Amino acid sequence: MAQPKTPATPPGLNAPIHRTTPSAQDALPDADARARHGTRRDQDAPIHHTTPSAQDALPDADARARHGTRRDAKTAPRDIDHIITQLTLAEKAGLCSGLNDHFTKPVERLGIPSVEVSDGPHGLRHQLGDDALARGKATCFPADVATASSWNPEVARRIGEAIATECLAEDVAVILGPAMNIKRTPLCGRNFEYFSEDPHLSGKLAAAYVRGVQNQGVGACLKHFACNNQEYLRMSIDARISERALREIYLRGFEIAVKEAAPMCIMAAYNKINGVYCTENPWLLTNLLRDEWGFDGIVMSDWGAVNAREAAIAAGLDLEMPSSYGYGDGRIIQAVKDGRLDQAALDAAVRRVLRFVFAAHQNLHSSPPPAIDHTARHELARELAEECIVLLKNDAALLPLASAAAPSGAGSAPAGAAGAEPAGSTGAEAAAMPAGAEAAATPAGAGSAPARHLAVIGALARYPRYQGGGSSNVNVYRYDVPLDEIKARAGDAWQVSYAAGYAAEANDEFFSLEIPASPSDTPDEALITQAAACAEGADIALVFVGLPETIESEAFDRVDMRLPAGQDALVRAVLAVQPNTVVILNNGSPVELPWADQAKGIIEAYVGGQGGAHALARVLFGDTNPSGKLAETIPQRYADTPGIKALTSDARETVYAEGIMVGYRYYDAKGLEPQFCFGHGLSYTSFVYSNLQVTPAAMDDAASATVSVDVTNAGARAGAEVVQLYISLPVCRVLRPKRELKGFAKVFLEAGETKTVSFALSADAFARYDEAAAAWLVDPGTYEVAAAASSRDIRLVGAITLTNEQPRYPTFDLNTSIGEITSYPDAKAALIKFVKPFIKSSFLRQLPGSPEEIATQLTVRFADMPLRSLALTGNQLPTKAIVRLTELLNRAARGKKGLGLLFK
Repeated sequence: MAQPKTPATPPGLNAPIHRTTPSAQDALPDADARARHGTRRDQDAPIHHTTPSAQDALPDADARARHGTRRDAKTAPRDIDHIITQLTLAEKAGLCSGLNDHFTKPVERLGIPSVEVSDGPHGLRHQLGDDALARGKATCFPADVATASSWNPEVARRIGEAIATECLAEDVAVILGPAMNIKRTPLCGRNFEYFSEDPHLSGKLAAAYVRGVQNQGVGACLKHFACNNQEYLRMSIDARISERALREIYLRGFEIAVKEAAPMCIMAAYNKINGVYCTENPWLLTNLLRDEWGFDGIVMSDWGAVNAREAAIAAGLDLEMPSSYGYGDGRIIQAVKDGRLDQAALDAAVRRVLRFVFAAHQNLHSSPPPAIDHTARHELARELAEECIVLLKNDAALLPLASAAAPSGAGSAPAGAAGAEPAGSTGAEAAAMPAGAEAAATPAGAGSAPARHLAVIGALARYPRYQGGGSSNVNVYRYDVPLDEIKARAGDAWQVSYAAGYAAEANDEFFSLEIPASPSDTPDEALITQAAACAEGADIALVFVGLPETIESEAFDRVDMRLPAGQDALVRAVLAVQPNTVVILNNGSPVELPWADQAKGIIEAYVGGQGGAHALARVLFGDTNPSGKLAETIPQRYADTPGIKALTSDARETVYAEGIMVGYRYYDAKGLEPQFCFGHGLSYTSFVYSNLQVTPAAMDDAASATVSVDVTNAGARAGAEVVQLYISLPVCRVLRPKRELKGFAKVFLEAGETKTVSFALSADAFARYDEAAAAWLVDPGTYEVAAAASSRDIRLVGAITLTNEQPRYPTFDLNTSIGEITSYPDAKAALIKFVKPFIKSSFLRQLPGSPEEIATQLTVRFADMPLRSLALTGNQLPTKAIVRLTELLNRAARGKKGLGLLFK
């Protein structure tokens, strides 16, 4: 089957990226419905810009101007080939490494500027000067783990677009994101920064993010390419993995994003793949990425990922980051002089770097820098976070909380330095606060009906974790606090009390310096007792639990999948006295939920950015109907996970023994029941699926099909449903997942409204990678096409039959199974034709039926045996003849029509 075609003229580096206003076709057609359903669309208009104050200006603007990013700089087309002839060997080597932490190296005598790249991906982490902890202010949007839960590429696009605008204001040419590694294990410390366990969902969301960034004239950088699936030994670990697993799982999302969005940059990962560092891997960086996928941008290293600089140049790595301050340059120069590095390889890298630098520089100067209205940005962060919240459980319709209309002026905290507390309290004060001490903050109005009592439990309600830790940490102007937002939204309808339940931890650090040996802590019995008393006297309790950055962050992995012991003990204590309890999770990756059966409600809020708490309050009180779905499986226990040994060995390699069975594919294959399955998420309304149509009913591997299904909102309020499309091949001799996600769409519906959701499926949706054929193959057969609300909630099933008009065969040999051969109709017919003349002179003649019927039975009885086993049928079918058969089959596989010789 032919690979999907790369766009003929991708918007890459051949020309500047022009900033465009999103077209009408890019907007969701049901925006009005979304507004009515409660996801406010008043921010859809262009963000209003205001003149920044003096304190908003970067202190190192002059220094940045000297690096060549001044807005008044002139740009003009450059003859790159001519420039290369004028560069010295030292200058060429220098262009292929950074100037410092985040700037490329200029060559002033030839007018080659320096441009800046900056960390992301859920906000601009703009480093000021040489101090890694000195960061400019920016907006923090939902992290990728939350964004993926929206299942809405429009959310990812708008986040990318907003971040890019802030990049333009700061003269940043490239945002280092999105991060899109597959979530192989829930213990990976950086999972909060990755989209999903599924490559199709990851790829589509990443492509949308890239389009949002690059439509504004800023470059996006996909990372980390590839198999950076753990933080433990991440700079040296060797990922031992099959090519099929690479192609179908770990590279597929990158492939989708490259082909659909043409990112300006890709970041090569730290680790090795099958013994070769990603930064030195010619198959990965050149054969696959450039030659096969058609990528035309630059490949830069992750920070400090370069092992041998000359080998990296030869493999296709263009830019070493950050600067190695002459070391890498020296290795390149010496390797060229010694003849170990081809000058042409260096020139090719220099050419790509120059195209990147000139294009990025011109993009920055195509218009004046925008001024950013941070109030509008905060509202945007709030709005987008609403679609990312997942309602996991809602027994007895406990949610939404009945309340009066929302008052104006919900509370949020201005943010100071990293790790700052909200104004007016400290962590110690929160930990010591007695139960119910804040009840008077929201009294019932005089003369009104008695207010209901809402207990808010958990230090994370007052000191939230709203973003991930490490290089994606954003220095925000402000962030919302759950307790304040709940109080403001409750108004006079609820009396709100608070108890900490456990000690607060700082959740706004660049890197946590104190990493505990275990995430377990000692329950504080006094705080738990106070919290239980607070909850017992309430009508409903909201319990906030989650993971602090001392447990989950870049640079280290979690040691188990549990919440801190004090938090688990708190939940159990509250559940023992308050049946109407909703547990709210504030984390970046799955945790074990041993009390899930007892809690009436569970919300996965993840790390929702600076506006996540406001969004949560709107969901709790029903102003927004939750529409998030899990982009990852939440297992019942870590022992159930596929990569269980991935992070528990001191070995310098990790073996991907689970192959393609990652995430929900694994749980389906093993018949394991997860706590909450992939794609799961509840709503305050209900949806009915009907009228599934698959057209045509049969097609060959050069055609395409259309799948449509009607979705009706059968409830009393507006809402949004994520329709998921899964493909499966029930009868196949090759290992395949039980089902695989191949399409999804989020549809917004008024109460009683019906809409038709359609998907286009090419043969790619049915293909698997065959290592023997070194190609994507479509197995002939009848496939199930399922419209589903989750991977375990299949609503309707249709069918489509795939035929191979021009089949792509694997390379056959004596050890190829007969079943694999007979899975190809032409090969099966040839095998029967070949065997039939030998039937009469072998013991097979005692079988009933004609020689043709006996030969057909043979292909079934011997299906699991290798081709060489045919010699066991008698001396008249010698191995020499079977070798001749494999030659003829392989002639056919190479298009030489060798099978025709068997029919003469």
